[in-house]
Amino acid sequence: MAYGNYTGTLVDVARFPRAQLDIAYAHTSLAQTLDLFLPETGDGPFPLIVLVHGGGWCSGSKRGTTMECAFACLDAGFALASIEYRFATDAPVPAMVHDVKAAIRFLRAHAAECNIDPNRFVIWGNSSGGYIANMVAATGAQPGLVDDPVLAGDAAGESCAVQGLISWYAICDLYQMDLCDALAPDENLRWLEPGAEAEARVTGLPTMQAIALGFPPRESYGAAMAASPISYVDASFPPALFQHGAADPLVPFTQSVAMWKRVCDTCGEGRATLELFPDGTHGDPAIKAAENVARCLAFARECVW
Repeated sequence: MAYGNYTGTLVDVARFPRAQLDIAYAHTSLAQTLDLFLPETGDGPFPLIVLVHGGGWCSGSKRGTTMECAFACLDAGFALASIEYRFATDAPVPAMVHDVKAAIRFLRAHAAECNIDPNRFVIWGNSSGGYIANMVAATGAQPGLVDDPVLAGDAAGESCAVQGLISWYAICDLYQMDLCDALAPDENLRWLEPGAEAEARVTGLPTMQAIALGFPPRESYGAAMAASPISYVDASFPPALFQHGAADPLVPFTQSVAMWKRVCDTCGEGRATLELFPDGTHGDPAIKAAENVARCLAFARECVW
């Protein structure tokens, strides 16, 4: 099932024999569902990859093929939970962060029946999904911060902390993102799915980051920084791998550089790793190639094994 305006191709989930689909983790929106996949072999409980898709805060799908490469984690011994969440056209930032935190709480509360290890969660996101993943990594171990535990219902007492982060070409500072957006507004919104682009243009806002907040971030430094992962980094930030294309025209690679520096300055050298792809653009095939995915999964293993 695809939520919202997604018009792209979907992952063929029928090929996964140990799948549980469209599990509701909260009940305020039809978007609040997740798909859970377990490895074909092994008894578990399995460490978990929490996958958060991108789409400019306005589109994408938990089964979109743009992140099909992440399903390689099943062969590496990880379970995979792919999370759907509310789009900014329905509820602006930080609603989608609240949703993913609720999903993590739900998964911890049901870890035994899901056959996953509640102490070994690594979150992985790309683009705006990477933004959400960074927000969860930065605030998940700080109870009540950028959070709505009511969404999790009976699971509200569970932690939404993660033990590792894989961040692909993510937005980490909304104020700088808006200042450094070199694309013409018309070009910015053309990166969206066709259905999402039409919805985005109805808002009258010029860019995806403006739609995410409800106004252009550069109009309010305080509000933009209150919605930015870089503002919340503290000593609890988990081990992190930041990867970004140095030729990315949509999200400047300096977003990942800045977040990497903040994490290392706050937590010490080695807590975060930065890897740039010299000619890489947004969503570059080299980043999603099997060799690099294997490198990311090796990092994930270091976080939880």
